[in-house]
Amino acid sequence: MKCRSGMLAPCAGVKKRKIGRPGPRASDDLHSALTPRGWDKPMMKTSSICFLVLLLAFTARATGQAPTTESVERRALIFRALPAKHLFARGEDVVLVLSIRNESAGPVFVSRLLQDEFVDFKVSGPDEKEVAWQGKGRIDSKSYSPSGFTVLKHGEKVSARRTISLKNGQGFLIGKSGQYSVTAEYSLEPPEYFAPIAGNVKIPNGSFSSVKTTFCVGTCGSGSQK
Repeated sequence: MKCRSGMLAPCAGVKKRKIGRPGPRASDDLHSALTPRGWDKPMMKTSSICFLVLLLAFTARATGQAPTTESVERRALIFRALPAKHLFARGEDVVLVLSIRNESAGPVFVSRLLQDEFVDFKVSGPDEKEVAWQGKGRIDSKSYSPSGFTVLKHGEKVSARRTISLKNGQGFLIGKSGQYSVTAEYSLEPPEYFAPIAGNVKIPNGSFSSVKTTFCVGTCGSGSQK
């Protein structure tokens, strides 16, 4: 018997198609594959929530999070303190070259680094002990001249040379031969104190440290010599 359209009776050899119940969806297959047998519905809901939390945490880590205000502020300036040369003779002035580079998008107000201010040093000797500073400490001026400061645009840099060894009754007593290490920290704090000079230009908040560097006096041996 041939199957013709419009016939009410089912044709022989033609399988009936069940209607009214849709076939399984891809999401159902995935859910069935990921859900162990024997789990009840409350446990399934809990596991689903945990899976979503882990997925969101992984996504946040993969895409990266926005940097904090503090980290952005720390990158606003790059401060360096490098020896003018690696080997100094005994009794020779130990000179560091200080520099500030503006890495922020806008202009910033900074010191020209010409005076013995706004920078603190830490020096360790050949015996790895901290070398004491001689003379007056960091100057605490009550008034400043605008000529001691400048405004750096993005990418601009200011630099100056600073003698850190004992000179004119002030500095570090660097008398032993051997290798020394030094770090420095720059800051204009509190920023509000310098606002009358800076005007509307931003004053970077906080302190900015240089990387640890080394220099030698007399010899580059690790031992010390009186």
